[in-house]
Amino acid sequence: MSLASAAFGPRGFVPVPGANRWWTGDPETLPYFDPERGHPMIVAIRRLFTLEQCSILIEAANRLPTRRDANHFRDQRVQTPDHLPQEEHRVRSLMQQARLQIQLELIGQVRPPRRLWGDTVQLVRWDPGQSLDAHTDNLEPDGTPNATPHRAASAVVYLNDDYEGGETYFPGLGIRVKPEPGLAIAFGAGPSHVHGVTELKSGLRYMMAAWFTLDQREQDPAQYGVY
Repeated sequence: MSLASAAFGPRGFVPVPGANRWWTGDPETLPYFDPERGHPMIVAIRRLFTLEQCSILIEAANRLPTRRDANHFRDQRVQTPDHLPQEEHRVRSLMQQARLQIQLELIGQVRPPRRLWGDTVQLVRWDPGQSLDAHTDNLEPDGTPNATPHRAASAVVYLNDDYEGGETYFPGLGIRVKPEPGLAIAFGAGPSHVHGVTELKSGLRYMMAAWFTLDQREQDPAQYGVY
């Protein structure tokens, strides 16, 4: 198999026919993003969750059964809010509220061309050894759609920082993100925001992931749930 990578242009990465990687550089050479100063291509929300709320979600990620499949990266993903047990109403409520707040920030700061709908939201635990290569959330490096071509925006909310590695990086923006409990970052789902996660070397990494779409048909019906 070819190890060809997508090209990088003035507006970010550009898919290249036959490419199967977006980027092959070393993410640890990238400088850290400062959420206080911000970045014109990142929507950052500090203290989206309080430390107490982060602890509630971490406890839930450890307590609830995980969904396993053939993809090792997804082995530790907890079901979306509508699949959580009814008694987990506080966890469901926190996830729903966070998704809505991120959605409102995206609408206010990015001003999408049409209505932005909530897509999947997940509570995730990462174990040592897990990583994620540079990718987009709606397109393959060769320009073909991936499994979720409808996604327009993505978000990550960090719940803890007591681990080594596991840093989100954006090679096209030239930054990586130092985890901070309660920090949310939201960004485009396409080639303008190619991103990955460095290998988790030690500890456990807890986070909430959310996605958004401009396609009403792909919206998550559970986004309207009240818990």
